[in-house]
Amino acid sequence: MARKIKLTRPELKRQRDALARYERYLPTLKLKQQQLQMSVREVAIKLRVALRDVDDAQQEFATYSKLLVNVTGINVRALAEPTEIRTATENVAGVNITFLAEVLF
Repeated sequence: MARKIKLTRPELKRQRDALARYERYLPTLKLKQQQLQMSVREVAIKLRVALRDVDDAQQEFATYSKLLVNVTGINVRALAEPTEIRTATENVAGVNITFLAEVLF
């Protein structure tokens, strides 16, 4: 339902004030939106590069999979598992974004 606007002077002033607020803050909000969209695009590109690197590494290490067999009593796969994954938060255009900071083995 549409809100009915009264045809009075105080209502006209309220509407003008609201219009002034919108005109003042709308460019800032659009700028923040653009910044967030750029950040999302950058993260998507980094994700594609990281996934491609992981695929390349998996293909390269697949040839060495027979070396990872537990023959000597050392579990190489357990040594390759991360013990801790650290993330950090960064504020981008007023929005907290979590990213990978460090991986410990």
